[in-house]
Amino acid sequence: MRLRLFWALAALASLAAAQNTSTVYRSARRPRALAIIGDRYHSPVYIRDNLAPAFVRENIPLTFVENVEALSGEALKDFQLLVILRDGMNWPEGYDKPPVKWMTDAQQQAIWDFVEGGGGFLALHNAQGIYPPGGLYYKLFGGDYGGHPKPYV
Repeated sequence: MRLRLFWALAALASLAAAQNTSTVYRSARRPRALAIIGDRYHSPVYIRDNLAPAFVRENIPLTFVENVEALSGEALKDFQLLVILRDGMNWPEGYDKPPVKWMTDAQQQAIWDFVEGGGGFLALHNAQGIYPPGGLYYKLFGGDYGGHPKPYV
């Protein structure tokens, strides 16, 4: 009976040891992520609600920001991963006026320096669409987003 209990406890201990093998669960030190999200066509609500669980599972604190002006070299110093899920357009004068590209040269430089310095960059969905052409941000990707294809019926 005791031998059977011993083997049952040993089996449970080995199962417990097999879980949570990621190093982010082994200490209080873990990477932090900054996510720039949301645009006219992509609600920050559904982005946040669907990204958050993935980061929680990996025990990575994630800060969501909708204000693109918050993206700077200074802000990135507190993070090890930058996530962008938004396109490059803003409508500061309303949707009846032409959009403007929001990413400044300084922001492109900040992202470039962040990645070159070892920071992670996760560009999701439309993160390469409609940004200033020929800048460091496009150079980081090594290519260009050509746009959406025509819808097929």
